[in-house]
Amino acid sequence: MSKKVKSAKRVKKQQLASVLRRKLPRLKKRPRGKSFEPGNSYGLATRFQKGNRANPGGRPSYKKYSQALRALVAADPDETFEINSNAAALAARVVKMGKKGNISAIREIGDRCEGRPAITIQGDGSPDKIMLLVEAMTERSREIGHPEGWVPPLLKSGEEQEEAQNDE
Repeated sequence: MSKKVKSAKRVKKQQLASVLRRKLPRLKKRPRGKSFEPGNSYGLATRFQKGNRANPGGRPSYKKYSQALRALVAADPDETFEINSNAAALAARVVKMGKKGNISAIREIGDRCEGRPAITIQGDGSPDKIMLLVEAMTERSREIGHPEGWVPPLLKSGEEQEEAQNDE
């Protein structure tokens, strides 16, 4: 019998494996900067005082763009509107497009001014097209056999358990 000759790639891999298995010494993390001494007065004037909150008014309930849209929609058509920010310029452009009949602009104005309406999905009880497609694909795979690499489902219940027994 002849001995198998090890490939150069395999020999190199074995040599590297011994190097990679060695544990490297753990480096100690260095402290980041020097901590402040007790009683430090650096930046004392800009620190928060006790009882002072960072944002006492809280986050505004709406942004400048929405506010500008509301103002434009509520204004009379003959009234002039002062454009003093980019938000106001964008709002004026969207309202102009909406007046020309652009449906997406009208939808944007409605969503920003009145809020987006809740979306509800109602079914009539009949199976949807995706479920019909999945069922047809499952039936076809039973006829021709499962594809290569197919793994049977782990959880089985009721009908699926009976079908699985029939498949086997």
